Amino acid sequence: MMRIKYNEQNIILPDLRLINIFQNNSNYKGLEEMLDYYFGKKKKSKCSVKGNENYPISCNEMNYIYFENNLNMISDNLELKPKSFLNGSLEEFVKANQNDFNTLESIRNNVRDFRTDQGFYKIQKILERGLQCHCSLEFTDFPYSSILSMLSFKCDGIPEEKKLMMLYNLSIYLQRAKPLIVNLSFKIDENVLDWIYTYKDSNVYFIVSADQIDCSILPENDMLQYIILNDSESIKTEMYMPEEFDMLCYSQNSYIQKYMHLQSRNIQKIASDFSKKDKNYVCLF
Repeated sequence: MMRIKYNEQNIILPDLRLINIFQNNSNYKGLEEMLDYYFGKKKKSKCSVKGNENYPISCNEMNYIYFENNLNMISDNLELKPKSFLNGSLEEFVKANQNDFNTLESIRNNVRDFRTDQGFYKIQKILERGLQCHCSLEFTDFPYSSILSMLSFKCDGIPEEKKLMMLYNLSIYLQRAKPLIVNLSFKIDENVLDWIYTYKDSNVYFIVSADQIDCSILPENDMLQYIILNDSESIKTEMYMPEEFDMLCYSQNSYIQKYMHLQSRNIQKIASDFSKKDKNYVCLF
């Protein structure tokens, strides 16, 4: 469990599971901001995070990953230009696994031989002509990113969400040494669920808004939960049958909330019951 004080908000976050579905309310938006500021190492002084028994959780004890679902962002960061996410991450990966990238180091070493090429010797003599001075051609080392930027991954025909998941895959791998909270910014379907479940034995926790997922596609298991964050110092856990769980998630979708008068009496009752809750609710099935 995490107790979070962020600006003027108090957020009590229960123990996370593989998939954590949140009601899309103001407290959840506050949680997203907190995660970005604190574990994303921005303005961390605004935030205090404590675990069980009020043990302080340092921003260095966990990692947080979020990629904006933006076509330009995806395209830019899947390129290997020097400042892209992909280039910087691959450079980090190369440095950590140098024995697997002998070719890159060989290129860097061979570039030093440019200084002895006859052509460069001629250029040196042209520069020195009639000046009675000597200038030598020196080698300036360059980062791996300069070589990587000459390469490209061909992703033509791959859907944008899969490209985004590629970025998540790389970031999760590079930050796997610490517990990871991964905030997904796109719609969740069966294919995305299959991808998420490949991380079920890892220290990775996915968070999504109820607006991003049709809960009827969720299989019955103990790796997911639905969370409603309220301004409360306590947490209430309730168990639901799978069909009840579906209706609960459906009733908490912000679009459905907007048109609640058009819903069945059963859905209206479930939504009304939860609108009166004054605790943080964890719903399981």
